[in-house]
Amino acid sequence: MVNRLVLHRQTGDDFDDTLAIVRHEASHQFFFTYGVHSQHRVENEWLIEGLACYCEASIFGARDKTQLAILQEGRKFEDRVNLSQLVNHHSTRGLLGYKATEVAYGESWALIHFLMQPERRHHFFSYIRHLRNPANFRQTQCVERIDLLAEFLNMTPAELETESKRYLATLQQP
Repeated sequence: MVNRLVLHRQTGDDFDDTLAIVRHEASHQFFFTYGVHSQHRVENEWLIEGLACYCEASIFGARDKTQLAILQEGRKFEDRVNLSQLVNHHSTRGLLGYKATEVAYGESWALIHFLMQPERRHHFFSYIRHLRNPANFRQTQCVERIDLLAEFLNMTPAELETESKRYLATLQQP
């Protein structure tokens, strides 16, 4: 039963939604199998779920209208998740610990989209390598993840918050 992905499609499901779910769940398996996610589960939920959401679109990394709609709806009801809380969040319940779970997934997708841009991608990949290196586990557990991520991006947490919000605003433009 190891390294298997079992999915069940119920009749009546929207086919595009089903494909997005398949891509999301398969990406979890792919990232774990190829070592992007560690066996030690040191990555916080935004990273695990954000990468999977990034892979939901038919073209990985495309502007995902579904994620953008979720974020827009969350903002109407002021359900936005603070970036620092999102990046620092670590729970056995994952992102389900948030009242607005879909918004937390959307915020994770948006942050990954921001980090995967060419000018930040190398720094982001260095951050992931640092997290999954067992030699860094103790140090990683002792710092706020937002501080560590910002450090890898050569930013302060406040600059990271500002730049990621600015980027999200450009994503939401038609």
